[in-house]
Amino acid sequence: MSNIKPDDFRKHAAEEDFFRLVAMEIESEQNEEFLEAQNLPDPSPEVLQRMQTNLQMTMRRTRKRKRRHTIFLHLGRFTACAAVVCCILISGVYFNVDAARNSINNFVLELFDDHAVIKTADSTAENGATLPIDWDGPFYVTWVPSRYTSVRTKNAQTTWKLMYDESGTNNFSIFAWDAYHSPSINTENLTLVWEGKIQNASANIYFDPNTNTYMLIWIKSNYIFQIGGNICAEECKKIAENIVF
Repeated sequence: MSNIKPDDFRKHAAEEDFFRLVAMEIESEQNEEFLEAQNLPDPSPEVLQRMQTNLQMTMRRTRKRKRRHTIFLHLGRFTACAAVVCCILISGVYFNVDAARNSINNFVLELFDDHAVIKTADSTAENGATLPIDWDGPFYVTWVPSRYTSVRTKNAQTTWKLMYDESGTNNFSIFAWDAYHSPSINTENLTLVWEGKIQNASANIYFDPNTNTYMLIWIKSNYIFQIGGNICAEECKKIAENIVF
């Protein structure tokens, strides 16, 4: 015997009767609308053709919009993934490989300024700041006057420059050029105060009375050096003596 009570049967039967009556009423209304539509005159062939053409155009536009949306969606996802992967790869290389980091820095600098100055962290020692931390030139400076504790660099393909600062007004610089790409140095208004050899290579020291500064011109190992600024002649010579290749 079933445990369903007679009242439950009556409720289910009432619900079924209700939905059956509703379905019959809806079907009756639809049939009436259909019969009324059958009595209406058919549209002219021109109207039918126009309706068909408009429908086809609407369907084509809808398909095109859907295709464009799908293409842009996949393209956006691909671009976002590629950007994330590139950022991860470049970040990994940048923070782990010194040579790659220097190449990226130089590439970015060349995009904005062909003669960009790289300001490095100041290095200090008893003998002064000899070289920037990331220096990768063809020579090394092992001594500068101790009062110069700040150094910057400007690198090009065939030109290197080190700029040393003591204060806002006292500074000197070391220029170096590839011997095949060196500029002409004008010494017409300068006074020659010393001529000799440094590390078995010819060198001249000039004095500029207008600026009260000294300048050393030195040719060594296929490079031409110009060392000058707020330093004396002996300091110019000592700096050149302490340049190694």
